[in-house]
Amino acid sequence: MIRNKGSPVAEFALTLALGTLGGLVMWHFDMPLAWLNGAIIATGVGALFRLPVAVPPFFDRQ
Repeated sequence: MIRNKGSPVAEFALTLALGTLGGLVMWHFDMPLAWLNGAIIATGVGALFRLPVAVPPFFDRQ
């Protein structure tokens, strides 16, 4: 499946929003390392659902 590349800023904003939401959910349930694990799990699930998650271009080493 080919999809058009969106704005890198919008993709990074979505990634931050997913990570924040995942961290809040894990923190609400008082899980250990809530902000780290919640962000990783939420972003991973988003990527599995083919959401356009991305890092900023200056972190992307190609």
